Amino acid sequence: MKNLGKLIVLFIALIFATINAYGQIDTVLRDKIIQMAKKDQDWMMNPPKNVHDNSQFFQRMEEIYQENYDDAKVIFSKFGFPGYNRVGKDGSDKFWLVVQHLNKWPDFQKLVLKKMEAEVKRKNASPDKYAYLLDRINLNKGELQIYGTQIWYDVRYHRTFPYPIVDIKTVNKRRKAVGLEALEIYLNTTTESHFALRDSINLKSGVKKPWLYKVPSNMFGKY
Repeated sequence: MKNLGKLIVLFIALIFATINAYGQIDTVLRDKIIQMAKKDQDWMMNPPKNVHDNSQFFQRMEEIYQENYDDAKVIFSKFGFPGYNRVGKDGSDKFWLVVQHLNKWPDFQKLVLKKMEAEVKRKNASPDKYAYLLDRINLNKGELQIYGTQIWYDVRYHRTFPYPIVDIKTVNKRRKAVGLEALEIYLNTTTESHFALRDSINLKSGVKKPWLYKVPSNMFGKY
């Protein structure tokens, strides 16, 4: 009985040691990744007021992509895809965001995707973000999307459209499997966002509301 008690204590200690090791977040790496993503998003969404033309904007955007690519390569070569256990969910998702925008380096995106897929299977990375990266890579290769995450807004029809999708009739089943909302809901949300950004232009042209998709009642989060 005494030996059994010791074994139980040792087993419990090992469990807690494993949990602690798994839950040890590399805060320095996480903060570095978050800063990379912030640099990307800040310039894209809120460029300085002294940027007066598109050439200045896109020149700096390309510089940011290059800087982030250089840093992402170093991180990836050392750690692979940084999952929740290394940088937390926020840090992991932000690394995905940085890579998602590195269209200039498709081979690197493919390498990251493969490692990210392994982490998703371990429940150590976000499956919805994986879907976005897979669709982006497919689109840039001239192939069909799997999940319908890549879209474009047609100003003539005031509506968002997805780029071509494999077997669109079953896309919502695939989206549900990775935690994404129904395609119709996603397209309506992005349509309304784009429409709002062009609100003053739309009102001048006499358009008062966007053209939304019909969402079947069984797709409101239930499919």
